[in-house]
Amino acid sequence: MLFRDARSLLSRSQSPLRSQSPLRSQSPLRSQSPLRWPTPHAGRDLLRQAWHTAPLAMIYIAILAVTSAVLAVAYALDPELHRHILVTRSTNLSGLRTRPLYVLMASAFWLESFTFLRSATAVAAVLGPLERAIGSGPALGVFAAGHVGASLIVAGGLAAGRAVQLVDDRVSDTIDVGTSYGMIACGTVLAATLPPGWRWPLTGGLAAGLTLDMAREPDFTAAGHLVAAALGLLCSRHLAHRSALVSRRRIGSKQRSTPSA
Repeated sequence: MLFRDARSLLSRSQSPLRSQSPLRSQSPLRSQSPLRWPTPHAGRDLLRQAWHTAPLAMIYIAILAVTSAVLAVAYALDPELHRHILVTRSTNLSGLRTRPLYVLMASAFWLESFTFLRSATAVAAVLGPLERAIGSGPALGVFAAGHVGASLIVAGGLAAGRAVQLVDDRVSDTIDVGTSYGMIACGTVLAATLPPGWRWPLTGGLAAGLTLDMAREPDFTAAGHLVAAALGLLCSRHLAHRSALVSRRRIGSKQRSTPSA
């Protein structure tokens, strides 16, 4: 009897503690999930994705960063050295007369007046989406057509103006570098790839903006921008015609491979 009474008292004294155990497991501190901090690999994943989807734009931005750093150091050491680097890589009349292939290629990788951030943003916002839309090879072709074509056409106009003494002789050694010709051509093609509801307003707005810029400050750079936009329209027509031919060939091959009933 004594053992039974002691056992019952012990069980009664422990019952409140056992009844409180579910309450402890449901405490608000234990029910909350741990905080999730951003992983340090998020930036790497973003860069890796950008590299896989638009490698041409990423390489171009990296090269512009290197050349802009070189120009910043040159300007800090000697402003005349800074100008010499830009003049010798410009698509001016002197450069096109002596080293045409070199200046046509090199002028696209050097920026004037420390405009790296603006140019890099334009490359990421225009060349990157265009590359994802039509591919790296066609995007490079559009950029090259705008940059090289506009540079040569503007140089031809300047040479003709010099011949009739309408253009000053100092344009022969002027600075003409940057990404604007090629990027405007790419922007025109990118606008042409959009649906009709967006295509014509953006294309018309781009043309109107370049025309107003030409009317406000008529110089060879503004003229080159208009020429680059026109070259971009020609490229968009060519790409549309080529894609139509490819789709027709695919439809024809499917019809030939389908057995007749």
